[in-house]
Amino acid sequence: MSGMGSESARLHRAGELTAVRVPTPAEEAVRDLVRARGDVLDDRKRMQRRLNAVLMRHGRIWRGGSEWTLTHRGWVVGQVFDEPALNRVVATYRGGLAAREAELRAIEAELATWAKAPPPTTLVAGTWTPSPSSASCPDSRVWLCTTATALG
Repeated sequence: MSGMGSESARLHRAGELTAVRVPTPAEEAVRDLVRARGDVLDDRKRMQRRLNAVLMRHGRIWRGGSEWTLTHRGWVVGQVFDEPALNRVVATYRGGLAAREAELRAIEAELATWAKAPPPTTLVAGTWTPSPSSASCPDSRVWLCTTATALG
């Protein structure tokens, strides 16, 4: 452990250290919200797979192009079975999918309000200044996009 301090000192003298700023509790909360969005996206995908799987097991195979378009969703809604239990299964998965999509819309609406907030600042030459923008993230959402990108 004693070598750590000397290594840090060497890196500092060489100008290879970068100042960092600890995120505020509010920024950490937004990061958690971004993580939750990813979880809801995963859950939505699982619901879609479950719904497709039950339909396919019972010979209901979509052949109309891309899945989860408005046309495909209309086709899914139109699937009715003779067995009441099977209709309940499909209704349960459709309800779960609708719930995930509602959660996703709510989270994205809240993230949109945070995206309009001033970006965090970074330490540059001893002064806190706004973080530089990134070409991959539009307008004032740079810091939010960076957070979302880093979280995967």
